[in-house]
Amino acid sequence: MISAFMEQEDFIDAGPLAQFAIFASTSTITNTGLTTFSPDNTVGVGAAVGAITGFTPGTYTAYPASPTTVDIANYLVAYNAELRALTATNTTHPAAFVDLEVVPPGIYQIPAAITFAGTVSFDGQGDSNSVIVIRAVGAGSMGAAVNMVLINNMLASNVYILVDGAWSAGATASGIGTIIARDGAIALGAAASHTGRLYAMTAAITTAGNALTLSY
Repeated sequence: MISAFMEQEDFIDAGPLAQFAIFASTSTITNTGLTTFSPDNTVGVGAAVGAITGFTPGTYTAYPASPTTVDIANYLVAYNAELRALTATNTTHPAAFVDLEVVPPGIYQIPAAITFAGTVSFDGQGDSNSVIVIRAVGAGSMGAAVNMVLINNMLASNVYILVDGAWSAGATASGIGTIIARDGAIALGAAASHTGRLYAMTAAITTAGNALTLSY
């Protein structure tokens, strides 16, 4: 187990971001279709600039532009920097995460855009404190019907995927973890689901009849 990192993991604190399933710091959040949140009526979507549109009234809490959302956007900058500053433990993983792959705990630094195909398992190796951080120099994507799954006590709240560009999930894909897109948009395809959080720092977030579950 990655003991040095496990000590650093104690400092990863979502702070005011923790309440948000979706947060776009500087752009719009747009939905089409029936996107659902779990737990209902306790999940916020927010944007420091731009409108929040298309969600069914009463199913979410909106945070329009305000000093509070500006503060949260600033916190996201620091949160992203903290995750990026953690020392990499794996610098040789290929850019593709492939069908039936089992990903053990660690901090993965990948010098390219990343892709996920088939079913990819995040393995806690029996320890619910295990953490997986995947950092990509480029965009990230899941194809249609791709599944991320948790095994051996891995928690969605301890999975982080950071991309320099955009993040996309194809139709009916099932994603996991805190996704932070630094310089690109986040888009979920029709009927995709995500357990975790979706944060875009400089671009828009679009959803399309998705099931979003906030993980603590």
